[in-house]
Amino acid sequence: MKKEILFIACAIVGSSDAVHGAAETEKAAAVAYEQMVDGRIAVNYYNDYLQEIAADARHYLVEELTKAVE
Repeated sequence: MKKEILFIACAIVGSSDAVHGAAETEKAAAVAYEQMVDGRIAVNYYNDYLQEIAADARHYLVEELTKAVE
């Protein structure tokens, strides 16, 4: 009888640790996903910004070359 109670107690403790561990893993995965999304948002913002700068620089260069040729 004592062995059965000990076995049941171990099973309950083990299952609660597994659930707790799974919850921690899921929480860590959610945090990592949010950081990844934030990073991608920042990268996309700066890529768009750099594309605008490049377009403005090309436009300025063409205007200056046109003025110089005239």
